[in-house]
Amino acid sequence: MRALVLARINAARTAHGVAPLAHHELLARLGDRHGHDLIGDGVLGHYSSSGTPPYLRYLLAGGTGYHRQNVAALVSSASLAEPDILEALLASVDRMLAEQPPDDGHRATLLDPTSTHIGIGIAAQGGWLVSTHEVAAHLVQNVSLPPVVAAPRTAVRYSAEFPPPWRAQAVELLWEALPAPLTAAQANAISSYSYPARRDIAFLQRERRGVLATGSPPLTGVSWSIDGRGRLSFLWITGVQEGVEILLVWASTAVRRELTAVAAAAVVVTRDGTLPPELGRWVELRGVGRDPF
Repeated sequence: MRALVLARINAARTAHGVAPLAHHELLARLGDRHGHDLIGDGVLGHYSSSGTPPYLRYLLAGGTGYHRQNVAALVSSASLAEPDILEALLASVDRMLAEQPPDDGHRATLLDPTSTHIGIGIAAQGGWLVSTHEVAAHLVQNVSLPPVVAAPRTAVRYSAEFPPPWRAQAVELLWEALPAPLTAAQANAISSYSYPARRDIAFLQRERRGVLATGSPPLTGVSWSIDGRGRLSFLWITGVQEGVEILLVWASTAVRRELTAVAAAAVVVTRDGTLPPELGRWVELRGVGRDPF
């Protein structure tokens, strides 16, 4: 079923002149687990009752790219047989690909030219079916991630190689509060999501070193370097508040000059430097599949 869904998606990408996506087992396992969480909680959407957002689940599991997620669901009064499941999976892809701007977020995710890998998540139980498309851009190589969890005011480091034609241009630090449990009504009410708000940004071009985006506070305790092979090393000091700090790396090419988010990492900041159990269950997935990154 996963192969047939992926073939349908890649046929559309080919028709639009976009390179096909490759299957990645970690992304599929992320989707499977999220789908089973939704069924267990009796909710539908991007969030289960744990309140953990899609991008954080991916980064905790060891993902290193920029991640997007589509979710589709079917609830029937009768148990679903395998032919019913496959029909529903393909129909959901067709509906997404038929979307029209400006309400075409699912379609844009499936046809995004920067993305390289996908996992088709499938969870079915009785009359419930949840499927997800976990899409990511795995472009960076030889990645060294910061620690999953750290105490406030801790020095942490990220490094990765940006192979040609990509060149790292900016590093953005985002922040959000630790995930909080959601009621079923709250989870069902979330129809879309976005990455959290910016805390800081640093531009890496030599001539703009230290220039900040409008309204961004000054960076503190930050240093970085880019060597001749395109390897970025970025060090920062975690903030004083508990929460989740997410690093996004923006890059460009000579052809694709606009900045594109292509790499990411996350550090969970807690007072005692220990990881909440709900977040730890996603870290358990690290090492699943053959990591292309």
